[in-house]
Amino acid sequence: MRSTSVLVGLSLTCAACWSPESSNRETTEQRTDSVGAAYCGNLVCDAYEDNWNCPMDCTACGDGECEYGEDCASCSDDCGGCASHGLCEEGGPLGRTTDWCTDKICAVDSSCCNLVWNQVCIGEVSSICGLDCSSSHPVCETGGPLNLYTNGCTFQVCNVDPYCCNTAWDSKCLAEVPSICGSECFPPHDVCETGGPLNLYTSFCTEQICNVDPYCCGTAWDNLCVAEVSSICGGSCPTDPVDPICGDGVCDQENCMQCEQDCGACNPHDVCEIGDPLLPLTDDCTQQICYFDTYCCAYAWDAQCVNEVGSICGQQCSP
Repeated sequence: MRSTSVLVGLSLTCAACWSPESSNRETTEQRTDSVGAAYCGNLVCDAYEDNWNCPMDCTACGDGECEYGEDCASCSDDCGGCASHGLCEEGGPLGRTTDWCTDKICAVDSSCCNLVWNQVCIGEVSSICGLDCSSSHPVCETGGPLNLYTNGCTFQVCNVDPYCCNTAWDSKCLAEVPSICGSECFPPHDVCETGGPLNLYTSFCTEQICNVDPYCCGTAWDNLCVAEVSSICGGSCPTDPVDPICGDGVCDQENCMQCEQDCGACNPHDVCEIGDPLLPLTDDCTQQICYFDTYCCAYAWDAQCVNEVGSICGQQCSP
């Protein structure tokens, strides 16, 4: 009887205060009281949290700030797009997923992937990844072995011919630059000097310029290419061209399309002839060419524009 009365007592007590629903509700209330609604991981950036102590709640892509936990790959809106250059070259930030070495460096030094790839990041190629940037030289010069990650060309060449990155960058490696990387080795000169075209992989700056203006690495490194050292690379040349003044009576760094007042009217000519720039609406072919190669309708209709009559318009120019 005693045993039964105890069981009955317990049963009555539990019947009055317990049910699966009330148990769950009480547990939830106790958690809220003890932990509080604000905690890291609730996807709300609360008053005591910021992007440093709780990036999972407070880092918001698109807020205009490149914050902890963001980089050029995960949030280009805030951090800018990832650059494309070798680990041994200074330039814009590289994405963590570029390769295993950038992943290791940016895990330790996030600024290399969200601000700039500077000399500190290059030093970390050695200290963190165990790779050597000290023997770096242009791909169009023979010398010691180059780092696989020096630039896009060394990566391509050394994957085909490991000797070039393990033993020496010899004449055979030099010959592989145009055949594998698709960029000829022209006589070198400074980017601040006009002259012949430069190899795409001469430096990070030539890579940036020639990706936008292929004329500079295919035909000639002219005044426009020199000006792009500043406008595209953010660098400066001691003799940066002075902005021309239309109307000063001197046709200097100008052409007929930019300033008829100084240079005279453009002479019309056939698309198969080298000459002054043509108006985009001259015909369907000039419209197509100038859509892909604005140089032809802004500066000059050169040999490359004539070649594009075939490659873009599908028309043949008689020899």
